[in-house]
Amino acid sequence: MVSYRAALVFPAFNEAERLKIESFREFARQHVELLLIFVNDGSKDETGDLLSELKAEKNVSIINLESNVGKAEAMRRGFMSLKEVEVDIIGFADSDLATPLCEIFRVLDLCPVNRPFFIIGLRKKLKSNKIERRKVRLYASYAFKWAVSFFTSFSVEDSQCGLKFFSRELAFDLFDRPFVSRWLFDVELLLRLGEQPAQKLVIMPESVSLNRWIDIPGGSLGLKDFILSPFVLAYVVWRYSWKKEQK
Repeated sequence: MVSYRAALVFPAFNEAERLKIESFREFARQHVELLLIFVNDGSKDETGDLLSELKAEKNVSIINLESNVGKAEAMRRGFMSLKEVEVDIIGFADSDLATPLCEIFRVLDLCPVNRPFFIIGLRKKLKSNKIERRKVRLYASYAFKWAVSFFTSFSVEDSQCGLKFFSRELAFDLFDRPFVSRWLFDVELLLRLGEQPAQKLVIMPESVSLNRWIDIPGGSLGLKDFILSPFVLAYVVWRYSWKKEQK
């Protein structure tokens, strides 16, 4: 069995105009200790054809889904595909590279060794970094931050950042069942983290400030999704609260 230092899952839905194939190819060749998994979520454009150009790389795996199942389920299937792979760290990032590959690798280097962990990228604008976020994303993040802090014991400033890393066992614990929402799964991950049995070691999410994050135009989520997000968030929280009451 081939072993890897870490595995990175990149979901992609109609990303043909934003995929930087050459950047991924170069990164894969520079870091043969990493396994890159691309999940083509039933794209209707040339995403699948572009990703197929990476098949020659030995440390690249491509999962093509016949129909669009949503980012949450696409991500989950990418994680579940790693059950038979020898790897200690599993993470995910956006395929548009809003977080550049060099920055992804920098955060990976900060992951703890020999203990469970949940690392979340933090898109906080400082004088020393370059963070460019649309205001609608920034305002939505406040609602998510409140929900997470209110319904769990965690204080997470940027739950929706598209860069996260997990220790292997925790990753499979959090991704073992389908999510309630098609795309609001970042909050669900934290709600699931809060469901840890008392006999298990309590794992607290840790934030790592990003040096660079650029909002790339053209994503599949539009203004309508952001308008609906408070209602989706309320439904997600209700589902997890109801489940807790049934136990």
